[in-house]
Amino acid sequence: MVHLGACLTLISIMLIPLPALARNRATTAEIVGLLEDTTGGVLPGATVSTVNLDDGLVRSGVSDGAGRYHILLLPPGRYDVRAELAGFDTVELGEVTLTVGASRTINFRLAPAGVTEEITVTAQTSVVETTTDTSDVTLDSQAISNLPINGRRFHDFVSLTPTAQVEPQRGQISLAGQRGINGNISIDGADYNQPFFGGIRGGERSQFTFTIPQEAIREFRVVKAGYSPEFGRSTGGLVNAITKSGANGTSGSVFYLLRPEKLAAKNAFLQDAAPTQHQFGGSLGGALVRDRAFYFAAYEQQEFKAPREVRFVRLDGFTPTAASREGYDHFRRFETPFEVTNDSRAWLARADFNLTNAHRFNIRYNGSTNKALNSDGVGGVITPTTHRSLETNGTEEDSTQTAVGQFTSAPASDLVFELRGQYSREDRPRLANALKPLVDLSLGEFGTRSFRPTTQYDWRAQAGGNVTWLAGGHSLKAGFDYNHVFIDQKFGFFQNG
Repeated sequence: MVHLGACLTLISIMLIPLPALARNRATTAEIVGLLEDTTGGVLPGATVSTVNLDDGLVRSGVSDGAGRYHILLLPPGRYDVRAELAGFDTVELGEVTLTVGASRTINFRLAPAGVTEEITVTAQTSVVETTTDTSDVTLDSQAISNLPINGRRFHDFVSLTPTAQVEPQRGQISLAGQRGINGNISIDGADYNQPFFGGIRGGERSQFTFTIPQEAIREFRVVKAGYSPEFGRSTGGLVNAITKSGANGTSGSVFYLLRPEKLAAKNAFLQDAAPTQHQFGGSLGGALVRDRAFYFAAYEQQEFKAPREVRFVRLDGFTPTAASREGYDHFRRFETPFEVTNDSRAWLARADFNLTNAHRFNIRYNGSTNKALNSDGVGGVITPTTHRSLETNGTEEDSTQTAVGQFTSAPASDLVFELRGQYSREDRPRLANALKPLVDLSLGEFGTRSFRPTTQYDWRAQAGGNVTWLAGGHSLKAGFDYNHVFIDQKFGFFQNG
């Protein structure tokens, strides 16, 4: 039995160049740049404003004495960007898309008033992203929706990024050669790690288990190195995801995916082993109050079953005698077909509030349940057999709940605040089909596996925040992270002999 409580408080103060801020944004993005006149002279006092095309959020910044401006804490999305100064024509930039953690540099050149009333240019020719490490990879909602995947687990897409691979032992994501347990997975700025086994909450014990709807993930960024201390105590890279939110327009989705066993080829030698898998769900989002309050919800479910068979191949070439007939028949009785299942449900609800253009708050709740019968069944579609009797098998169960809240404030263009907190819990029993002493023969295995039954329960309470003050081309950032984790693990080997 293991009882483990861990509490970590991190307080950091950083003085960093302004371009480095992009790597310090867990859930937002930023726009920075320079304003000049047509002769190349800098323009202090010019106003650059952004309007979110989805939820109407308005933010602005004013250029300093060197012509520099910066707009921080912008939620990822589509923006119109406008620059204006008395005595000069207004320049408006068409649709600009910001992704999580991105820092876009937009430089404006304003002409004296009277040349034209307004200039509209396209984002493609005026926006560059020079302040973000190109080794970082971002996958947006379009890629997540269109790329093929088996299991509805968004983090499987991480393996498409450079240096990423799946560890063969535990199935965790390894970045840049680091062990998966050393990485950090963050969703909406809060840790989403399984504290005992490592990896994403829910873990990798049951294949194709998901604990958050894929339909609810807006995008995620994979950062292999060089991220800020506020992202956690990890050396193995960061997967930073954000969930979807509602918008002024109502939108939703419905899907049903079927993989029937009838479409698989017949196995000419053994029991047909093709699985049957159903995946279905949907999402809905919209506005409660236009430009002010929004909702989003998603639900997904999976039903999976695959036929397997207990078979002792060492008996196939054995001809029993009268003396061995009783033992032969005894072991043959353990040979039987059975099903491996993996049924999962995951749901999410989120609400966002633009309290003012300077203050924003959101809250998210998500949960999941998973049940996998005979989850220790070995064998695949080609060889769907195992030498372990059914009584050595068992059921994997998992249930999770997470609540996250975040408040952001930008009282001035050079001063921003962020506060966030979460509470999450997980219960992971591993049940046994039988409680008997383990007998391991060259013929096969009988009785209870050495590690069953076990239970594992944990909860996490986390609070964090930071304040950023900008001064010219530099920024001063101070913050804290309080992370309290409790783990109750009952793990006894050979409990039944």
